[in-house]
Amino acid sequence: VRPHDSFASVGAASSGATPVLPGMDGRRRFMLSASRNEFETLQLVLSGPTPAVTGVQFRFGQGLAALRAPVLYRVEYINVTRPTDCYSGGAGLWPEHLIPDIDTTDGQKRDAFPFAIPSAELRSVFADILVPPEQPPGNFSASVDVLGSGGRVIASENFTIEVFKTTMRSTPTLRTLFGFW
Repeated sequence: VRPHDSFASVGAASSGATPVLPGMDGRRRFMLSASRNEFETLQLVLSGPTPAVTGVQFRFGQGLAALRAPVLYRVEYINVTRPTDCYSGGAGLWPEHLIPDIDTTDGQKRDAFPFAIPSAELRSVFADILVPPEQPPGNFSASVDVLGSGGRVIASENFTIEVFKTTMRSTPTLRTLFGFW
């Protein structure tokens, strides 16, 4: 995520994100690749500036207008004061669960956004992007803005969504078994 002012960024990652060659401005860009009727998840990792920033929200534009609005999740942290075993790591803040912006089960707004990024701490947000089944294949330019208090843009990033000609089925055809050890 390209920073403005003193806002710093660690970057964006996705299982389907592919770094591409630098653009005309010399910056590296990334590409998300997905079939039609497939979700692709974008992770944005943000590093808190000094002073801390409050009122953090996200705005997606360009290219995604043809797609559906991304479903956003904020990573919440828990403070581990006493580790439970030697494999889980030390005490401190650990990422624990995802809080949705809008609950996909009942459609209710949750308290995930806006949020604050304390100075010198990381915060992470996931965006599930669904490519509609009727979307034509091709490459689409997209962008994400990170907004602070008052709607001020504090960081932005442009990226490409590559849509394949294939369409994923809504219901799997293979039998599955979950939770059986």
